[in-house]
Amino acid sequence: MEKKSVSGIMLTLLLVNVMTLAFNIQLPKAYARTMIGDITGPTLDHPDGIVDIKDIALVAKYFGQNAPPAPLNCDIAGPTPSVPDGRVDIRDIALIAINFGGPPRTASTSPNQLRDPFQRKTFWYGGRVWVMHNNDSNGYMVLTNSADGQSWTQPIYIGTLNNVMGELASLFFDGTYVHFAWENFGTYYDLWYRRGTPYSNGSITLTSPSLIFNGTNDGHLTMPYIALDSNGYPWVGVDWMGSVDPYTQARVYKSSLKNGTWQTEWSHNLTLTEGIAKAGRTVILKLLNGKVGILYQKITDYVYFDLWNGTAWSITQEQASLQVSSHGDFMSAVSILDDVHLSYLTHTESKNVIYRKRTWGSGWKATETVVVPNADVSQGAVMNLDKTNDSLRVFWTNKPVSGHIYYRQRFSNGTWTSTTDWFTSSDTLTNARTCHVAYETKGGENITFVYQIGTSSPYHFCYNYVHLNGTN
Repeated sequence: MEKKSVSGIMLTLLLVNVMTLAFNIQLPKAYARTMIGDITGPTLDHPDGIVDIKDIALVAKYFGQNAPPAPLNCDIAGPTPSVPDGRVDIRDIALIAINFGGPPRTASTSPNQLRDPFQRKTFWYGGRVWVMHNNDSNGYMVLTNSADGQSWTQPIYIGTLNNVMGELASLFFDGTYVHFAWENFGTYYDLWYRRGTPYSNGSITLTSPSLIFNGTNDGHLTMPYIALDSNGYPWVGVDWMGSVDPYTQARVYKSSLKNGTWQTEWSHNLTLTEGIAKAGRTVILKLLNGKVGILYQKITDYVYFDLWNGTAWSITQEQASLQVSSHGDFMSAVSILDDVHLSYLTHTESKNVIYRKRTWGSGWKATETVVVPNADVSQGAVMNLDKTNDSLRVFWTNKPVSGHIYYRQRFSNGTWTSTTDWFTSSDTLTNARTCHVAYETKGGENITFVYQIGTSSPYHFCYNYVHLNGTN
């Protein structure tokens, strides 16, 4: 019996009908998993990171046949969600159609979509994890969220970076609003701010972008870290990059407005950083009664601390680390009341992630704690504050065993747990530096941890959590 092919017209009609069906029927959540439906690409039977007409066409070619002899990759669904049933039919096309139209929603062509760990890129709100990332080579900074870690919302546009580097943007969630700061490389490096109101249904209302700094070829602000003081005013820490001395310099800017727009009240130079590409990095910490603590450093230098007491800078260039830190990209910090908790990566032959505390009224503790011994040369170790009991958790990846994700917890009495070998990624991690955790978590919320997998495009971020009742 002659086997008839599916004509272009019939295939188009089939696609339209199945797309209509797929988006109007209630399929189980398992059908919406990332990467489901990517079965082929320009090279036959080689997935290319995008779900498109090539995948539909391959299934249509073997429509109505048993698998095998039809290719097994065409049979991806059956009566039981995501379980092949030995036949290529409408269920397989419907599952592809659900994911049709672009790369998986947690995917990017850039390996730097989530950099860098000194910043914040994720938070938990309304029963959802929210993640900001650079989702393609054009440098669009987007926000996406999920209630189950499998089905993700369509990316919500935040701003344009015109660069593949995710470290050109950061966010801060204050419990009601999420604040964004980013640099646009395509408009003479302008620095921008906007505010969003997230909702439990996964939507968000955004204010119009507001200019913080009009960059030029002679000078611009980059690598932002955004936070709020206890009075609700936004601050942003940046690395000034200029064409003349000082070539690079850590700075902070404060807004005089707290209504979702930005108006610079003043700026403060934290420390002169001689030479080119010295990478000034800052972390801004909210303290009580309008006070703000600033941690900052340049490459291969000590971490320093400045204190804004609510009216003036009462402490400047106070040494915060006992050892030289390798790079500000790898420090992380939180505050509890007026106390400061810092972790950083040492610049030693054998790298260590170190913790040190500053207590209000008495200063920095005389000793430090090794949290991660023999760390990676670019070890991202990120700190979360558990507000239910004022404990801390430091999360990291790949050390001592590649592909493993770990954490340690510090209780308010100063004791540390041993290392928890939390879980193992089923896919290869991109590197040890690309991970993020929410700044703080309170009762009923999840401590959201985000990490990246893939060694070539497309790169995907993944999500796991620790609930404050101890479940994962």
